[in-house]
Amino acid sequence: MDDFSDAQLEEKIARVKASPEFAAYSAKLDEIVPSFSEAEKNLQSHLAALVQDQRNRLASGTATAILQTVGAKAPEKRKLQRPTAWTSGGFVHTKQGGSKSEDLSCKRQFDKLDKADDVFFEVKQQLEGLEAPESITEERIAKVKKAQAAIEKGMLWAEEQAQIIDIAFKFGWPTAQEFEGEPIVATEEQEKKLKKAKKAIAERAAKLEKERNAKRTRVNDNRPFTGGRNRVTQPVVQGRACFICGSPEHISPQCPQNGGKGKGGKGR
Repeated sequence: MDDFSDAQLEEKIARVKASPEFAAYSAKLDEIVPSFSEAEKNLQSHLAALVQDQRNRLASGTATAILQTVGAKAPEKRKLQRPTAWTSGGFVHTKQGGSKSEDLSCKRQFDKLDKADDVFFEVKQQLEGLEAPESITEERIAKVKKAQAAIEKGMLWAEEQAQIIDIAFKFGWPTAQEFEGEPIVATEEQEKKLKKAKKAIAERAAKLEKERNAKRTRVNDNRPFTGGRNRVTQPVVQGRACFICGSPEHISPQCPQNGGKGKGGKGR
């Protein structure tokens, strides 16, 4: 990610926090995280039954399966990729000596993803660390395998959501939404999709702005103009001057010099 000044970073953070999409993601996570805990409890009960069956058979001396240490086969826990401008404490200013930006909402959202991913991994680790004894039923094995598949799917979901947040921070939510429902992987193909998404968003924004300008122009064209340049002024109509005395105050039939013959004249 490019380095930002304090003001630019604050502006980007505020834009992400103010978006309705961000609020929707936070609400979605608030609903999902408790369900992770419930799913974990259900899986733990299945695992407890598996372990108890194994212990019973070992105690009876007839078991052929060996109870392995939970997590012995599990791979090392991978961490979700945190956006490069983040630390465990949230966003950090790029200027040396700058204080940390308190973007608690965004940090909490990512931390929820990380916590959910930890739950997924813990259960996945326990599943991989067990070998089912012969006495276990096919139905129970099927349930565990189904749960394991759900855990794998959940881990992938958490990783994708973390990357969507990163894309939203860098390029805005409209660009991030172009990736909704698609697996996001750090490949050349992703870079192509990202460029295509950014181009599509820019084109749609330009088209929308053009339509708005055209609409404003049509409204102005249909509105009567009352400005000074186009104001119609009535010319002052001046009366005809008297052709006897030349006065503009009366016409010749009313002229005193006409001998009072016309209207308004003086009689003799």
